Amino acid sequence: MKKLFLLLSLLMLTACNSSTTDVIYEFPQGFEGEFAVIYNVASAPALAKEDDYTVVKINEQGYILTSTPVQKYGTVTDKYFYVDASGKRTAISDKCVLAGNTGSYEAEIAVNFSQSTLVKDNCEEELHLLTPNFNTLDIDALLANVTKEATQP
Repeated sequence: MKKLFLLLSLLMLTACNSSTTDVIYEFPQGFEGEFAVIYNVASAPALAKEDDYTVVKINEQGYILTSTPVQKYGTVTDKYFYVDASGKRTAISDKCVLAGNTGSYEAEIAVNFSQSTLVKDNCEEELHLLTPNFNTLDIDALLANVTKEATQP
């Protein structure tokens, strides 16, 4: 009986923890720096799907706005690519991406965001020690501008 209980408990824990993020991030060729995804922006398009993955196309300024309400949480299964002018993808090692902040911003509207950093060189296991302080993306100003634009007639 104890073995059956243990087996059922393990199965339930596995089922509860089986959520995955499933995101494909696309960056302009050569992009390096901070990037952000701003969710729940009503005037922006929803994120595209590719098989079981959500496709996030970061612009040259380092962000994307989407009406998709919120990001998925779970085991990180994300893929990262540079995309050239012809649309050809080149894989980027996940060791080149340093996960950053996630949160929400509430003013006239409420939006959710995630912010991370991509580096081109020195993609090591200890990326957090090597990453320069880019400060290329002012997330507070971006969020304030998004909410301001969303409430204008």
